[in-house]
Amino acid sequence: MSINEMTSLVMEFEPKSKVEEVKASLSSAKNILLKDGSIVKVQVGTNNSNTFYGSPTWIDEQGFPLPEHKYSDDAVQLKTKIVI
Repeated sequence: MSINEMTSLVMEFEPKSKVEEVKASLSSAKNILLKDGSIVKVQVGTNNSNTFYGSPTWIDEQGFPLPEHKYSDDAVQLKTKIVI
């Protein structure tokens, strides 16, 4: 899941919370879990907003998510070039 997906999920259960505070709390917890090795980061392309987190057991030998744990394609943000 991405931080934005996690934030949306928390907001469903805690609608009175402030989005910025939820995101900051999740980001802090994410950093602790990453440092500890409890979760891993998978980045799709070069866009930092396409970064997803999950269990190390969800990743294959090449560092890609296993099919049953793949990120949602709807969550991937595509960059488009604007030509003038």
